[in-house]
Amino acid sequence: MRLTIAAVGRSRESPEQALTDLYVERARAIAPKLGISKLELFIVDTSRAASADARMKEEAEKIGPKLAAGTHRIVLDEAGRTMTSEAFAKRLRQLADSGTRDLVFVIGGPDGLAPSLRDGAQ
Repeated sequence: MRLTIAAVGRSRESPEQALTDLYVERARAIAPKLGISKLELFIVDTSRAASADARMKEEAEKIGPKLAAGTHRIVLDEAGRTMTSEAFAKRLRQLADSGTRDLVFVIGGPDGLAPSLRDGAQ
């Protein structure tokens, strides 16, 4: 399975970016043992538009084209279902066992995600 993390945030040099880079490096090291053939991360900058709706729309316009068609999309959103670590791991295993080839986690910015990204999520 190929795993992509698509997030809204600051992608410039920052302490948070250094931590993100470290965790991605660690994840890539163990990914093959977990059946993940490719791990990709991309971050789009938080919009500076005047309204929350405009910011979410602009961010969706940056993320949307980078998501391959047919990708199983999981949105990490404040309105989503809370899962334990065990339940989350079980769900990922079910996806892998069922033949899911591409999985993407979409993480919104401070305002959340535009409906165009959220509505297409599994």
